[in-house]
Amino acid sequence: MRILVCATVVPNDYENMIEGVSVAGNRFLNNLIRELELENEVLVLAYLGYGVDDKNWNRLVLDKKDGWFYVNGRVPKIKSIIEYRRKMKREIQRSEYVIVYNPTYCYLGFARLARKSNVKSVMVLADYSPESAYRNLLRKFYSKIQRKDIRSYDKVVALSDFSKKMLNKKQEFVCMEGGINQKVFEFFNEEKKSEEKLVLMYAGLLSGSTGVDMLLEAFSKFERPDVELWISGKGPLKEFVCDYAKSDKRIKFFGVMEYKDYLVKLGEASVLVNPRNMNYPENAFNFPSKIFEYLATGKPIISTKFYGWERFREYIWFYNSTADDLRDGFEMIDRESDIGFEKRRKFAETYLWERQVKKVIDTD
Repeated sequence: MRILVCATVVPNDYENMIEGVSVAGNRFLNNLIRELELENEVLVLAYLGYGVDDKNWNRLVLDKKDGWFYVNGRVPKIKSIIEYRRKMKREIQRSEYVIVYNPTYCYLGFARLARKSNVKSVMVLADYSPESAYRNLLRKFYSKIQRKDIRSYDKVVALSDFSKKMLNKKQEFVCMEGGINQKVFEFFNEEKKSEEKLVLMYAGLLSGSTGVDMLLEAFSKFERPDVELWISGKGPLKEFVCDYAKSDKRIKFFGVMEYKDYLVKLGEASVLVNPRNMNYPENAFNFPSKIFEYLATGKPIISTKFYGWERFREYIWFYNSTADDLRDGFEMIDRESDIGFEKRRKFAETYLWERQVKKVIDTD
């Protein structure tokens, strides 16, 4: 089967080199593409809307994978979009499936073009900000256009069940939150020995929507001296995190780590934390992908109640999206009964990518 993937994606090796790359989204796409390539011919058309500097662009072009085609958003936007859409129109006629990752401006109308060529269209909806998330009228209008575009696809594969509410009745819908890479799962086959002291760890985007500010407030109220909070990542609240780390010696900020180093740190931590702030309306449409890596470690997890949390309630300790509730979770660590390493790992295994990819395309 020939599959056309339209997305903002670069090889994993570049995720920390290029400004603007979403590490979580990039890894989701690389895992998905890798699984699709095992039994299909896959062409990746990558529109890099954040723009890539000359040095990294030249490296990308030289290292280009077979079947991957890049358009650099650093050139004038209109020119890059026209170039991208021309390439897409040529390739879509030779494909059986077109998979589009998120309803961004350069992909608008792709589903209708696919239908004209008798090609099945699939929208992977990983992020969407509803009109209520904006005050700016132009952004509200863009959100409305995005929603209309989402409703034109034959199938929507969303990271959250909440997304189903805005679809039309004729659309096929599947909730697929993401998955676990086989090699990552095997990395944690043996239970990693934690630090002797209690170590809480969060890794991911440093922003208000991911709740890193709420996490720091909660930790500042957790006055236990024999505990550390490890934080890794990048984002708009980096300086905010650094300031907290300077004022509280229990907080260790590692910045952006290489992926293998990140996995090692997960293994050394005692409890893993997902503080996503569910008071942000856009978070109803996404999923904290770090949960799968957390589960793969077999370690205890503290999390806010992301959409669909009920499916995970046996394996994660859940709390509401407030600093006080998170602090209560920290204080309950020694009192909570834990299901243990093996049970959490067995549950994690049900989310391996080789299984999850079957939800995206019809294999019959």
